[in-house]
Amino acid sequence: MALPVPNLDNRTFEQLLQEARKSIPNYASQWTKHNPADPGITLVELFAWLVEITSYRINLVTDEHRLKYLKLLGVRPRGISPATADLSFEMDEVIHLDKGTDFLAEKAGENIEFELSEGVTVIPVQLEKIIVNEMSVVLSQASSINFSQAPKLSKGIFDRTVANSKEDLFFAPFGLETRKNSELYLGFKLKTRKIISPDLEYPYDSLNLMCYLYEKDLPQPGKHGEEAEYSFENSKLKWEIYIPSPEGKQWKEVFPEDRTQNFRKSGSFLFTGLEGWVCSYLEALRSLEEEEKYFWLRCTLLESEYEYPPRIEKINLNVATVIQKKRVTDGMLEKSNGLPGQVFKLPETRVLRGSLKLALAGEEWNEVEDFDGSGPESPHFTLDSMKGEIRFGDGLQGKVPPEDTEIQVLEYESSRGDQGNFPASSRWAVKGDKFEGLAISNLKPAVGGKREESIDEAFERFIRDLTVPYRAVTSEDFEYIARETPDLRIAQAKVIPNFDPYRQVEKEGIVTVVIIPFSPLDVLETPPEPSLGFRAAVARHLENHRLLGTRVYVVSPKYVRVEVKVTLGILKGFFEQEIRKIVLEKLNLYLHPAKGGKNGKGWPVGKPVYRSEIYRLIMETEGVSLIQKISISSQNGANLDENGDLKLTYTATVYSGEHSVEIQTFS
Repeated sequence: MALPVPNLDNRTFEQLLQEARKSIPNYASQWTKHNPADPGITLVELFAWLVEITSYRINLVTDEHRLKYLKLLGVRPRGISPATADLSFEMDEVIHLDKGTDFLAEKAGENIEFELSEGVTVIPVQLEKIIVNEMSVVLSQASSINFSQAPKLSKGIFDRTVANSKEDLFFAPFGLETRKNSELYLGFKLKTRKIISPDLEYPYDSLNLMCYLYEKDLPQPGKHGEEAEYSFENSKLKWEIYIPSPEGKQWKEVFPEDRTQNFRKSGSFLFTGLEGWVCSYLEALRSLEEEEKYFWLRCTLLESEYEYPPRIEKINLNVATVIQKKRVTDGMLEKSNGLPGQVFKLPETRVLRGSLKLALAGEEWNEVEDFDGSGPESPHFTLDSMKGEIRFGDGLQGKVPPEDTEIQVLEYESSRGDQGNFPASSRWAVKGDKFEGLAISNLKPAVGGKREESIDEAFERFIRDLTVPYRAVTSEDFEYIARETPDLRIAQAKVIPNFDPYRQVEKEGIVTVVIIPFSPLDVLETPPEPSLGFRAAVARHLENHRLLGTRVYVVSPKYVRVEVKVTLGILKGFFEQEIRKIVLEKLNLYLHPAKGGKNGKGWPVGKPVYRSEIYRLIMETEGVSLIQKISISSQNGANLDENGDLKLTYTATVYSGEHSVEIQTFS
């Protein structure tokens, strides 16, 4: 029996020829002689014949051939990806949910199974108070809130409880300036206790917090192929619980399991060792409301090198991650008939790759991509994850299961891929109606579910990947690779070839990369400075891709604080205050190292600041009729030339200082 040949294009020579003849007037209207004697028609017939032959040869290429071609290129179509979701739990008593607990989510009248990725203990505790103590000049003599002799509420102490309960609001746990010794206070109450005595101790041994950072106005973090992110710290925190003692010490340091990397990304905190934690008054808030008692948890910023201040959208309790997958165990397939190339089908399809465990006569067999590297005695099998089909070898490539051997499926996992992507606030339940009274919700949507990649999509991905530089040769290569350092948000990466940044001299074989991290702030008190860990992550990434013999330096920019003084006239009917506000906003944004410049991607490193460009920027403001005087100055030693333009060094960029706008009204 002949193998079926797919027909990708079944057009014949005559059909191709007729299509070509009909298209001649569209491309060459002067060509009117279309009989076979015409030399042009002869060429058309030749090309139609070539297309027919090519189509026939392409028809002989099956999906199996294309998979082999992809394998030669080092590419494999990606398998199905399960969705994940963060579930919040509420209960009036302590319960423990084990890893692997099954949950059901309702979607279009159908229940889809999720599985708990790790165990979680649900504690009946509520977060009811959030206080931020920002260090400033005003609070220089009161660096922290003293519970026994607290100062009155001043402008550095803010109640951020409402911001944590409203959507699309956020708060900075250490203020927008992230000064050293700034503090975050979290006040908790027991859910089951309405009246709390001052000496009540925390009755549980753990506390689970999930912290979601506000990132809606941030660009996507860098991504370079399948490379993993680089871990580093850009701050140092100290967590404490309130514990009075005879010696007068009121705070006990605790060491949580921190998955946020010190508020650098969204993640969880798991606190243990909470013995002796008691509730207490916060005297500083008595002027705002009635006296309240809380279990206070304090976080102090000891060292700060944040590229931009962390902003918290939501702090939630008792949160755990679930994965959309269904675990199948103790499955029994048919017995082997002893023939080569046997195929068996699993009861659940869309199998997750690498999850299938198969045993024959007590011996566990291994899943392989294909039998190319398998010998006659290799206990291997292949899996079509979408069809759920298991295939065994033919005795030459892959061992044939002996006759009458039971094929036992020990375990495997199936997933629905993109069907597991749920909106927020979906309906959830524990499978089997366990834990009566347990409230479950998902504040964030379930995301990440993807269907299996097709062969065409794998080819397209490979072709796109060919355009991505993985070897740093040119300046553009260095800049791209630096900007796409995994999980970092970099606004600019400027390469200066053959330049030693420390000796400030030209030197061959050295590549200097100036890094400017992204900052969402429009007005900068201090410019976004890359921390030592941030620069080290970029340097490690470039080190993996540089040419041998090239020395790479990753440095911070030299920031120049620029101030513009302008006297302008406005037309009658426009308000001075409104025009001044618009001009100041334009100047602050235009002279922004991460969001400024003509393209809005940051003021280019090394680019001078020209008075003519500032003049044009202001004159484009509606209501401005003329500019009488304009000047540029800096406080960081940049040079002004004879035209009043600001010249920068190779590694310098600008940020806005205090601009001055004087306005005169003309009729």
